[in-house]
Order: sequence, then C-alpha cells, then structure tokens
Amino acid sequence: MEPVVFDRIKVSSGMPEMAEYFSLYSAAEWNKGHQLSPGAFYRSLQGSWYMIGVYFEGRLVGFGRIISDGILHAHIVDLMVHPDFQGCGIGSMVLGLLVDQCRRVGIPNIRLFSEKGKTEFFVKNGFKVRMPDCSGMEYVLDENNEKPLHDAPNE
Repeated sequence: MEPVVFDRIKVSSGMPEMAEYFSLYSAAEWNKGHQLSPGAFYRSLQGSWYMIGVYFEGRLVGFGRIISDGILHAHIVDLMVHPDFQGCGIGSMVLGLLVDQCRRVGIPNIRLFSEKGKTEFFVKNGFKVRMPDCSGMEYVLDENNEKPLHDAPNE
C-alpha cells in the first residue's frame, strides 16, 4: 500500500455510521470474541463521552473513544486502526486527540487497557505501565454471559 497522504484524511468527533463502524471493528478482528450484531456495537457508542473517527477518502480507517465522568476519570476504549492503515501514524493521532480532549477539560486520570503486544505503542505515546501490584481488574462472565447476582443487604 502507498503511504497515507494526510491531506486526504478527515477527522471527525461525530458518531460514525453503523455499517462503517462495524466494518472497521470486524476488520480489526475485535468481534471474534463478542459475536455481537452491528446494532449492539453501535449502541455501545451512545455511552461514550467523546469519540474520534479518522476517514481516508471517506472510509473509516481509525477510531477511538472515551468513557468518562468528565471530571476525574477517563478510560480510553476501542482504539483501532484498519489493518491496511496500521503503521501510518493514525493510531498515534487518534490517541493524541483523545488525550488532548481530556487535558482540555482538566481530567487528571486517563487510563486504558492494551492488548498483549501493544504496550510499547502506548508507552511511546506517553502512557506508563502500572506497577504490578496496581494492575487493572476485569469482571468476567461465564460462557452464557451470566454470573449470579449478589443479594442486596436487608435494610
């Protein structure tokens, strides 16, 4: 593939179209573990605090979003670049724009989880690996997406 020409790129903070978002999500192979419908993924965007889409000649090739309370905490999720466009600087651009938005409003705590093998990318872009005794946690459902609910204490 020829190098991406940045004057042919458009950046938008609006919500992408459902089909183009699902196409990018699928191209990045992130739907393998979820097997959700395009509509389900698209509804997940509605809970976002901020999002950035990168378009090359009208095609969504990069995306990232933030879930945040808008004051103290921001969590960067769904940072993805179409495989045909990886290594062109799009991921760093999206990450930088997401961080800039948090900094613009003064959010002091910006976090993310990275996939295995991607830590170096985030370190290169200003993130630090958390100390081993401060690792992130994940609540995992069983294969039926179920876990028993906890009983509420009697009042």
